[in-house]
Amino acid sequence: MARLTLTDNLLVHVGLYTMEGDLYMSEAGRMFWYIPALDRVDLLSASVSTFLERIALEDDVRREMREYAATFFVADEGPAIAQALDLPILEEASDALVRHWMGPNILISRLPQACAPGTCRTRIVSRTVEDLLSAARVVAKKHPEARATVETHLPGGRERHDALRREGVAING
Repeated sequence: MARLTLTDNLLVHVGLYTMEGDLYMSEAGRMFWYIPALDRVDLLSASVSTFLERIALEDDVRREMREYAATFFVADEGPAIAQALDLPILEEASDALVRHWMGPNILISRLPQACAPGTCRTRIVSRTVEDLLSAARVVAKKHPEARATVETHLPGGRERHDALRREGVAING
């Protein structure tokens, strides 16, 4: 067992999760991803079963959406985007901490930050840039100061980064 400095949870090392980091589980069954290069701990789910559903969901998204670079906002706007775009919740991949909504061209996730309790990030993965911009406008309307972080190293990332910048959305990096 280990206690990572970025969380108060006592964690059991489960194993390699990605090339960037390892998977940990708390005594309560919550799943965490520790990324040593960023010294960051991400809370992935409240339970193992929801975590497994999330993995299946994300694999489907990567397979279906060839340009799957995500955009993140440190703003809890997942529910507002889902309502504005009329997206259903994915109950099987959602729990008390993490929520996902999906339509044919977009996945919205509400992701808590383990290192900042009470703070959530909104993740947007879209098939097209226009779908991303529709969701980003919802965030920008309520939080004009919110800054986007785009996974520019993944397919579609640079295009999404540039489109958000042209739209006037503040960008990290």
